[in-house]
Amino acid sequence: MSLLQFFLSGLSGIALFMFAFNLHMAWRNRQVMYLAFALACFGMVIYIPCNVILYQTTSPVNYVNIVQVQMYGTALFFIGLLWYSAYHLHFPSRLPVYVYSAAFGCFIIARHLQPMLMFAEFKEMQEFVLAWGEKIWLPISTSSLLGNLYVLLIFSVYPVATWMSIRQYRRGYRTEALQLLQAVAILFVITLHDALVYSLGLRWLFLAEVGLVLPLALLEMAISENLLHANRLAAEVRQLNAELEQRVKERTAQLESANKELEAFSYSVSHDLRAPLRAMNGFSRILMEDFAAGLSPDAGRFLQKIVDSGNKMESLIEALLGFSQFGRRNLARQAVDIAPLVRAVIETLAPETAGRQIEWVLGDLPPTNADPLLLQQVYANLLGNAVKYSRIREQARIEIGSFSHNRQAVYFVRDNGKGFNMQYADRL
Repeated sequence: MSLLQFFLSGLSGIALFMFAFNLHMAWRNRQVMYLAFALACFGMVIYIPCNVILYQTTSPVNYVNIVQVQMYGTALFFIGLLWYSAYHLHFPSRLPVYVYSAAFGCFIIARHLQPMLMFAEFKEMQEFVLAWGEKIWLPISTSSLLGNLYVLLIFSVYPVATWMSIRQYRRGYRTEALQLLQAVAILFVITLHDALVYSLGLRWLFLAEVGLVLPLALLEMAISENLLHANRLAAEVRQLNAELEQRVKERTAQLESANKELEAFSYSVSHDLRAPLRAMNGFSRILMEDFAAGLSPDAGRFLQKIVDSGNKMESLIEALLGFSQFGRRNLARQAVDIAPLVRAVIETLAPETAGRQIEWVLGDLPPTNADPLLLQQVYANLLGNAVKYSRIREQARIEIGSFSHNRQAVYFVRDNGKGFNMQYADRL
């Protein structure tokens, strides 16, 4: 293996490694950007070995066939580079990429159908001697109109890529734009060199191979840097999520402990208050029943207020005990027909509504899935408040119904009572 072949094989190996790496990243992350960069690297995997063969062939026919394959690599390289640029820069439009992809595709088809269309005249191969004595062969030929158009197409990629970079630089993607501009500048110099070598017969060889791999390496470094940054951010997010999850567990445990203590306290206080309250109510009833004749009207009235207050206090304690029991029991979800449940609650409110003009309006109340005891308590509280705060109305109206919102039933209780200012709703 000659020094030239060894050098170019090494560059081809670098391009092959970058192709495999980015293909793996494309499959792992499901991102088109990595796939596009892998396509550009694959183009170099084709292009560089073709040059190794081209420099050693002496047959014009073989040269034309190898150049045909080499052109596939060049087209894949620029198509992949443009797609990578669009995704790397977060460019809003894909139209330039579509146009250039179609143009390179048309040249590939034309080159495949008529290999000699790229050359206006192809005479023979000319031998060149390199500085260290190695001999290579280059063609003596002139490009056709189609060949010149292909060269112009390649050169036109650079102003388009530069325009995309500058536009996105102004939009805030500065790091990505500068990385691409560096690669485009190197590629432009290499393409210009390559055109001069084959059109003027200049002997500045090997710059094309090195220059095409160098911008890929620069962009690969940018990709690696972005991956490292993304991995660091992902690690920080995982750490924050773990800390947040631990805090949630700790706060949940504290809340459960506080709720248990509060439930125990409520149950204990409610239970301990019932005995003296029952004694007070019992002795008050004995006074009213056995000594009513000896009491003055004011004393009888005061004693009745004591009994009423004791009954109310007992009701509050019962409610507190019930609430404490609800807090300790698990939800027993089941299908509940709400309409009969609401009617039962209304019947329990009969002593409070006696002598009042209340219009009960029951709308559509579809069945639901809930704990029937808790749901009954909810309606008892809501309807009890509606009855209590609508006393200011001579004709009270209490409406119970539901409506659909986002394919879910929403149940409501409305009344024409005093109400409250909605700006204080969060304090209730």
